[in-house]
Amino acid sequence: MKTFATNRRARYDYDLGETILAGVILSGSEVKSIRNNHVSLKGSYVVLKNGELYLRGALINRYQPAGDLNHDPSRDRKLLVTKNQQKMFVANRQNGHYIIPIRLVEKRGFIKLAVATGRSKTKHDKRRSIKKKDIRRDINRELSR
Repeated sequence: MKTFATNRRARYDYDLGETILAGVILSGSEVKSIRNNHVSLKGSYVVLKNGELYLRGALINRYQPAGDLNHDPSRDRKLLVTKNQQKMFVANRQNGHYIIPIRLVEKRGFIKLAVATGRSKTKHDKRRSIKKKDIRRDINRELSR
């Protein structure tokens, strides 16, 4: 799987739970732009609108050769998930979890979005995760010597 974009703040800001791959409805110029790595998931999130999941806040830059047939860079994009996955997300949303986009990948020629359920971390949780990461890095440094 080729990764086009990652949401690096997601693992820092949220305790992530179950992750799934969801399809994304895109136009042709959006696919070309994504394959040229002109995409950003920074600040993006998933909303539930009319019983369907939508990706909001993701920036897919315009594809220059498309000219007048270009797309709106910050429009909402519908996510394709099964009914069981959608029910799981709705149930978790009612329990105080958020639906967070993690990364945009290509799988078997299709553009997919990895989304996860997550709960917001508090300030001391963030400090604890930074401390664990520092300790892990120090241990790996010592082992490599």
